[in-house]
Amino acid sequence: MNKWVKVACCSLLVVAIFLPIGLYIKVFGVGLWDKHEDWARMGSFFGGILGPIITGSTLVFLGMQIKLQSQQRRDEEVRHICSECERDILKALPIIEEFFVDGENISKIQQQWEKYRDAKKAGDKEKAFDVAKEAFSGSFYFLASWSQVEVSLSKLKDLNPNKYNVMRWHIFSRLDVYVLGYVDSLRSEQLSCSPVLFEQAHLDAMLMAREG
Repeated sequence: MNKWVKVACCSLLVVAIFLPIGLYIKVFGVGLWDKHEDWARMGSFFGGILGPIITGSTLVFLGMQIKLQSQQRRDEEVRHICSECERDILKALPIIEEFFVDGENISKIQQQWEKYRDAKKAGDKEKAFDVAKEAFSGSFYFLASWSQVEVSLSKLKDLNPNKYNVMRWHIFSRLDVYVLGYVDSLRSEQLSCSPVLFEQAHLDAMLMAREG
């Protein structure tokens, strides 16, 4: 809750409690009365006026406390999920790096991307999908690791965009950006989703510029 909202609520509560007290003292005075009836009237007044105010205030603050605790639990869950995502990405990267070291794998991905590009230009969606699907055939460990990176990055993007960007740049620092572009482009076609590392327009422009 906003700080000023809290201050306003507390101020209203103080006014609601002390205003009736002040009015009672002004009208009836205050002191040690001799008659039991005077004490009973004062008790009835304050019980009838202040009782509901204090009860209502207690319920409001209890609700605020429950909401705060719920938000804290959610924040803790988000931090835990983000930590798991970062750990999974760092665990998968060595397998992806090993795959990228093999020049034949890189050549195959580039060739498949060129076929995919040509099919897209020709408007052959079915062929483009088949080419994207074939690009990673026989590369089980790489595909499993890359899928883990995709899932983890998607979660980070939704839960914590700052951590998402940090992990993106960490991946860029360890792997060839253009090869990542080929993989991201083919996988987005294969899964019918948006690329996880690049914005689509940036990805298309980057790969087309390299081809040019």
